[in-house]
Amino acid sequence: MERKDLWFLHFSAFFFFLGYVLVAPLISPLAITFGASPFIVGIVASISSIFALILKPLGGILGDKGKSFEVMMVGAIFGALAGFFYILSFVMKSLVIFAVGRALHGVAAAFFFPSSLSTAITLAPKGRVGETLGWRGTMFSVSQLLGPAVGGFVAEYLGFHSAFILTVILSLIGFFFVLNAYREIKDKMYVKEEEERKRSYKELVNLSFIFAAVSLFLMTFAYSGMYTFLPAYYKLLGFGTSVFGVYASVMGGFSILTRVFG
Repeated sequence: MERKDLWFLHFSAFFFFLGYVLVAPLISPLAITFGASPFIVGIVASISSIFALILKPLGGILGDKGKSFEVMMVGAIFGALAGFFYILSFVMKSLVIFAVGRALHGVAAAFFFPSSLSTAITLAPKGRVGETLGWRGTMFSVSQLLGPAVGGFVAEYLGFHSAFILTVILSLIGFFFVLNAYREIKDKMYVKEEEERKRSYKELVNLSFIFAAVSLFLMTFAYSGMYTFLPAYYKLLGFGTSVFGVYASVMGGFSILTRVFG
């Protein structure tokens, strides 16, 4: 996989999702610090997912209309903006401002994620779609491996605000990688996307796709509850944020094995 444009996009995914996931182990401990109840912790933690759920179809549609690069760059900018709101919430001691940041990060994921996958498929060399998706997925998994540990350790030893500043920086790095990829291949990209748009969305209405979607929903539903409240439980036991970061990174590390094998 020697093409620069693909590697720019692979690295954009790595830095964007690294900035996104390093916040994960900090959500419930920070909310508890602000005096939130477990119910409010759950609400704040779910805001990002709610916005991503609602807006991901829009992000996908915009990508299908030949705006994949622009949509990814907008997503990265929203990621950086979310980081600024996290910093402001920490300074102001405001859970409401933090919740706004979570909403903005959900918007960021909704725009970035679908186009990140579609560009991997569209730009993949002939006969190497699986390999290209594998590398893109590996970048995502490495970010899941490093992100929680980085976020946990930075927050514990340098403060929450330092972790949030890092989120801003990583999101902007992701933006510049997408921008460089765009400059490399923008004309060729639009030609290939025009060919892809001739396919109909009706092809998705089949039992195989529906069952796969339901299966993914159930898996995520079970996983998200643990991921949301385990950091808070660790904090109540007196552990620092780094403990959950290490735990989540171990999980992310094992996901690398499955993605590469796949």
